[in-house]
Amino acid sequence: MPHSLRKEKPPFGGWADRNVCPIILVTIRCLFTAPIAKTVGLRYVEHVADGFRRYKGPAGTIMSMTRRKRLQHAEKYFAMALDFMELDYYEDAAYYFRKSIKMYPTAEAYTYLGWAHSLIGEYDQAIDYCKVAISLDPDYGNPYNDIGSYLMDQGQIDEAIPYLRRATRSRRYDPKYYAHFNLGRAWERKHDFERAVSEYKRALDLNPDYQPAKDAYYKLLRMMN
Repeated sequence: MPHSLRKEKPPFGGWADRNVCPIILVTIRCLFTAPIAKTVGLRYVEHVADGFRRYKGPAGTIMSMTRRKRLQHAEKYFAMALDFMELDYYEDAAYYFRKSIKMYPTAEAYTYLGWAHSLIGEYDQAIDYCKVAISLDPDYGNPYNDIGSYLMDQGQIDEAIPYLRRATRSRRYDPKYYAHFNLGRAWERKHDFERAVSEYKRALDLNPDYQPAKDAYYKLLRMMN
């Protein structure tokens, strides 16, 4: 694990925890990440905020604050983390995902913390965080898909398939077409092309504009015919 993640070193030399930090970061977000927020960030923030409100959280967490106040802080830190992810500052993103979890632990926050670790090659840590997410909300599909993807990246196809199948059946997963696409990739790598085509087709049924599924689907059809 990188030293800065292991030591929980605050971003930017420690000024991130000063009182002025939220104002500065909000200004930075407005000036430099507004296009990101409009196209990606707000969608994720709205989706994750629903998860924050659904999860009750441990009664003893940060006792000096009300539940609503903890939720507000958690959502703020989560939004900051997403902005850092979009800017490819993964260690800073992990720092703010952890701050969000400290305020209000949710399956969403743990899943995205795992994503941050995966992007710096720490797959085992990423999988561990996704398993925590599953323990908090077994109906949340994203961590199943992410574990499957991380296992595939390490060549563990047989181990990945059960997680990807579980993701396709999850009651709470948006967008689910990712799981079908990844399951199709797994079957293709096992040379089970009929199953792969079927999963790519299901991904396209859910999102006809998803180009990776289109490319994989038609490539396999040409190869099989």
